Amino acid sequence: MGSIVSGSTFQIPDLIKERIHLSFERRKNILGTSTAARMIFSESDLLPGLIVDNYSGHFVVQFLSAGIERFRDHILGILCRKQECLSVYERSDSSSRAKEGLPKISGQIYGTTPALVEFSENGIYFLADVRKGHKTGFYLDQKISRGSVASLSDNKIVMNCFSYTGGFGVAMQNRPRKIFQMDASKDALELARENEKLNKIKPGIMEYIEADIFEFLRSNEARQIHPDLVILDPPKFAENAAQVPGAARGYKDINRLALGLLKRDGLLASFSCSGHMERSLFQKIIADAALDANHDIQYIQNFSQSPDHPVLASFPESEYLRGFLSKVI
Repeated sequence: MGSIVSGSTFQIPDLIKERIHLSFERRKNILGTSTAARMIFSESDLLPGLIVDNYSGHFVVQFLSAGIERFRDHILGILCRKQECLSVYERSDSSSRAKEGLPKISGQIYGTTPALVEFSENGIYFLADVRKGHKTGFYLDQKISRGSVASLSDNKIVMNCFSYTGGFGVAMQNRPRKIFQMDASKDALELARENEKLNKIKPGIMEYIEADIFEFLRSNEARQIHPDLVILDPPKFAENAAQVPGAARGYKDINRLALGLLKRDGLLASFSCSGHMERSLFQKIIADAALDANHDIQYIQNFSQSPDHPVLASFPESEYLRGFLSKVI
């Protein structure tokens, strides 16, 4: 951990400025052709409580702790002066702020942030609702996983469960025979349709289902789809350690239902973004779900968060996203 000394006086604002600069510099080597990334990831970038996401020059910032809130104006001043910065929008509306005795805050800080921000990810285009969408508008942490799963979708029937704005399905472009984008949110599916149009995906490949995913996977309609690939990327099931046993039951249920729809050689890409759900436990949950679905499975790939969401060795809790690609044998 670096430090800055001015004479004999420790200057925290200077330290913050240095760490913001270094965080942005580190992302230059991992952005590739994408125009969106997490530029500052809290403890992992030695700036606890600070999140900064960049969508094509439009920054979305979250102040999640009382400590970082103290330097709010200083940090915003640094961000607004960044050469690539077109606007700054605040999304400090997380429930975690209440634990710090802070009110929820959101709104325009600098410039003008569009209602929907367009960005590209490995040659694919997306729209993000940074003002009202989940997290800061998009699941940037799944960039690598989206590419990996998309590469397996050729000529397959795909069920993208908890699809949100269609990220995994849109990343597949025209590869599958059929993609079912499934979510309980009508607004999310509407934006998924816009992402489909933005990428000029062939008509008829994508179909949209607005439904409770647990209920739908139990239905006759789900059994009539005969998927080759099912993607499970649900919202966080456990907010704290006390909720892990209940979350484990939920993960087992949803994975059992998905596996029950797959035949031999069928693929399941299953994820957990519950930080308190350890990888080994999540792997065991999928194995138990397979037994209940009368399947043997092989784990053929592990997933984690994309490199712009690094894991700090001295803070292993910064690894929160776990995933497994399984094949029915």
